Amino acid sequence: MTSPYFYLHWVIGWCNFTLTMTSIYLYLGVPLMMREYGWSGTEIGLFQISGLPVVLKFLMASPIDLFRFRQSNYFKWSVLLGGGFLCCLMVLSILNIEITTFKTLFIVAVCTTLITSWLDVPINAFAIQRFPEVERPKTGAIRSAVTALASVVGGETHVIGVRSFGLGVAFLYL
Repeated sequence: MTSPYFYLHWVIGWCNFTLTMTSIYLYLGVPLMMREYGWSGTEIGLFQISGLPVVLKFLMASPIDLFRFRQSNYFKWSVLLGGGFLCCLMVLSILNIEITTFKTLFIVAVCTTLITSWLDVPINAFAIQRFPEVERPKTGAIRSAVTALASVVGGETHVIGVRSFGLGVAFLYL
């Protein structure tokens, strides 16, 4: 017998998987590829600073609660930020690491990190809002498992996708 919340668990798990995998790929795979193409250690280190918006995630909840939609606030915020996330992924898929400037890559990485971190807030708030008390531990377990799986897949995306096709094509697998 399946849970009446099976599909909602699946959607929340898939969203968390996508966000985590992208982050792992961006902060492990891209710096490795930058090294392969002769970028300096200083540039690679500065590039990894673009991950700082994750630390400020607690500040990103305020606009979501301050600027509320009339209905389905967390869902609509998720859709809105999800569109921004897809735009960031499309920009990343267009970039060619051999000719892209550091400034361009850094700005796109910061935007992607900001959107990814911000999108995590309404997705998980939506899950808390929709699931009854007895289903919430299952959601936490699914999120934990998905994070571990996304860490492996994010690293492997670099090895398989980048080696075969280039920087952006790995994001098209999403």
